[in-house]
Amino acid sequence: MPSHATLSAVLTKNAVVVVSWSVAGGCPPVSGTLTAQQQTGAAGIPGPTRTYDVTTTSGSITDHPSCCDVRYSLRMVDSARREVVFPPQTVIWFQ
Repeated sequence: MPSHATLSAVLTKNAVVVVSWSVAGGCPPVSGTLTAQQQTGAAGIPGPTRTYDVTTTSGSITDHPSCCDVRYSLRMVDSARREVVFPPQTVIWFQ
């Protein structure tokens, strides 16, 4: 599907995470799911998960985690049913 795909997640000083994505190539329309998985820190046990629908080839959302590190992943599919899975991004909570 893509000739180029990026995913970034940045924690701001206000404890808000800005998650941005961009993909080039493929056949519109596209759809996908952005997943935010909190990491509890207890031996890698996953915490709560939030999901966001993605329907554009580029964009951003703001996420408001309550604590902990958060792992963001994005899976997108185009109209020809070709799939791209973006490399996950982890935001390290304030230390």
